[in-house]
Amino acid sequence: MRRFIMLFTIVAIGGVLAIASSAAASYPPTTEELPTIEDDIVLVDCGRFNIRDDFVLEATQTTYYDRTGEPVRIRTHFTGVDRFYNSKTGKEYTDTTANTIDFVDVQSGQTRAVGVEFHLTVPGVVVVIDAGTLTFNGHGEVVFQAGKHQLLGSETDTAKFCEVMAGS
Repeated sequence: MRRFIMLFTIVAIGGVLAIASSAAASYPPTTEELPTIEDDIVLVDCGRFNIRDDFVLEATQTTYYDRTGEPVRIRTHFTGVDRFYNSKTGKEYTDTTANTIDFVDVQSGQTRAVGVEFHLTVPGVVVVIDAGTLTFNGHGEVVFQAGKHQLLGSETDTAKFCEVMAGS
């Protein structure tokens, strides 16, 4: 969910920048820091409680252009901090992600996400990992995945996450 919030913000900002930049005589890539996004969302429904994600995302976006100045690809590098917490007990864990990169094909709207989206370990246990490659079509549907995707892939697996977050 947080990826889609950030993705839609990126596409909107990228579109404005692409229009503004198309008048330039030379078309080197442009890079900018995007506004920080902070939110608190329900990440997983565990039945008796929800796992919420109180997160902060920062991103740097680079837009690439063709010879005519039209944008063809947007590359976004994300860093973020997630505070996962049990909606009933308040039990919480924090995760930092610094290696998630999205590539957006401006013509098709297809997005390829590469890197670590979520990774949480508690002593001796990998609780949840969402890492590898995900490719979304222009409608946000997963059309390809490689790696382990317990939260964002087409076949989620949140049992261990719910078990650890339920404990006292």
